[in-house]
Amino acid sequence: VGWGCQVLPKDWRPGDSLPPPSAEEHAEGFWTRQEKEKDSISLLELRAVRHALSSYKGELQDQHLHLWEDNMSCAYALRHGTTRSPEMMRELRLVWAVLERHNISLEVTYVASALNPSDFWSRWRPMDAWQLRPALFRGVTGGQCTLDAFACHRSTQLPRYCSRGADPHSLARDAFLLPWRGEMLWLCPPWSLISRTLNKLEVEGACGYLVHPTWPSAAWWPALQALTVSTRRLPPPRLSVRPLHGGAVEPFRVPFLTLSVSLVDGSRGGVPCGGSPAAPPPPLGAQRAVPRQRPTRQGGEGGGGGDSRVASSVSVPLPAPHPPLTVANILSGCGLGGGGALQ
Repeated sequence: VGWGCQVLPKDWRPGDSLPPPSAEEHAEGFWTRQEKEKDSISLLELRAVRHALSSYKGELQDQHLHLWEDNMSCAYALRHGTTRSPEMMRELRLVWAVLERHNISLEVTYVASALNPSDFWSRWRPMDAWQLRPALFRGVTGGQCTLDAFACHRSTQLPRYCSRGADPHSLARDAFLLPWRGEMLWLCPPWSLISRTLNKLEVEGACGYLVHPTWPSAAWWPALQALTVSTRRLPPPRLSVRPLHGGAVEPFRVPFLTLSVSLVDGSRGGVPCGGSPAAPPPPLGAQRAVPRQRPTRQGGEGGGGGDSRVASSVSVPLPAPHPPLTVANILSGCGLGGGGALQ
């Protein structure tokens, strides 16, 4: 399915129990179809190590890294610096380039897959791992958006994005920690975070395009109605959604629900993104105007951080920056047969 890695305590040993990791303590991603069909398991294992190193390169700068790896060919190549496979040799050079660039010393230990905690993340199939097809995204937004708030390196629609876990290319690991005002947001959150997303939009007076199920009985529906400028229905999910894995994702789990994109404005009037947006493109489906009623909202969900042992790799200031990483123990893994951990 994909790759995964997990940061472990320094004193961890195979067989030790672990509490559930925070968002900062693990990273994962999905292989492309071409990688799954053409590349060997050992090559993907080695690539998973490179992705793990890149995800935590800031925290691992000038550190000693103990890597627990559950693929013997990959562990051998990393320990001896060579392999008979030309493809693996090319990937190995990329791994060593990351190590040298960040002055990371590497120690590799083999661990059986059954004792590898990161193997879970390499086989994890989250229901929110999907994206709107890029052609639909361009048609809906007309190129106005500046930040994809809920994405990963495979699902992002924009160069600037926030991820759920460690990602070397994302602005932050938690979109709720960033200020949204001044951005034209592309919002495709997990459905469980729609209420929290609407609350942040209203509190900060931010605006953007929100992808959501057409679900009038949902608890967050009145809040959505209050902030919506216009709404467009999308084609059926089978035509508008691109899953990142072969498992079930949110739009396909409830057959009777359809998807819509709403232009939402959390400000009291006008658009707080440097002026009014351009005229919206023609609707992709039925378009309806939503009355701009603003009922009083009670309560609201708070912003979320998480366990802050691992520093966020961000290029913008955060309200509460995390302290630097104090351990260097990572377990990386590959869902097609491998895993490892950072210690």
